[in-house]
Amino acid sequence: MLSIRFLAACGAAATLSGCSLAVRAPAACDLLSAAEIASVLHATSVQKEKDSGFNAATGIDSCHWTADGRTGLELRLYRADSSAESAWALVFESAKVHATRPDATGHVRGHSVSGVGDDAMFLSGSSGDASVAFRVGRTGATLAAGASEDVLVDLAKRVAGRL
Repeated sequence: MLSIRFLAACGAAATLSGCSLAVRAPAACDLLSAAEIASVLHATSVQKEKDSGFNAATGIDSCHWTADGRTGLELRLYRADSSAESAWALVFESAKVHATRPDATGHVRGHSVSGVGDDAMFLSGSSGDASVAFRVGRTGATLAAGASEDVLVDLAKRVAGRL
């Protein structure tokens, strides 16, 4: 998924530019409640998956939820320390330019979204999943699900307000 690949670029840049990932509270799974997700997705039950949590090898904190036993929602957080803030902003801006530029067939993969953090974009997915990628200070995030843009932006605004 493009949104996950482009934000992971900071991990690759880490060895080249000194961008180091740091773990900071709050954890991804603490940013949205099951009741909140159920309300927005109009689901009767939401369950956090066991594979959620911080991955020390990648520096990515993620949370995976299942709604009504089928619909998946994933939140990923990418954090940089203060020495890497400008590098992080550059990585996000470069990814945004790439995602919002038409490809050879004229298809645009994403567009800017206002009101979510410091900078955000919506990306439609090829497999039915879509995502909102956004930045709040030194924290980057992706929120992905098989949901409408309105639903994903609503949830992303909630997360951004809590970071």
